[in-house]
Amino acid sequence: MEGEVQSAYSGDVKGVKSGDVLKVETTFTIEGSTVVELQEYQIKDNELLKKQGTLHEVNGKLELQAGATFGKSYKKGPCQ
Repeated sequence: MEGEVQSAYSGDVKGVKSGDVLKVETTFTIEGSTVVELQEYQIKDNELLKKQGTLHEVNGKLELQAGATFGKSYKKGPCQ
């Protein structure tokens, strides 16, 4: 369709859970380039909070700079 952008993503997620915090490394390919991003999530009641802030590259991986805070919320949905 005109004006519509099609992107294909593929990748992996690995990480560890410590208390109520998930620290994950996502590796994905977008438009032929591989990106590695370190992310943090907090489990709180029936939601998952994603830590957000400015990213910078350290040793080839995107990491959040100091001052990042948990903000974006993902609500628990029905499972099938």
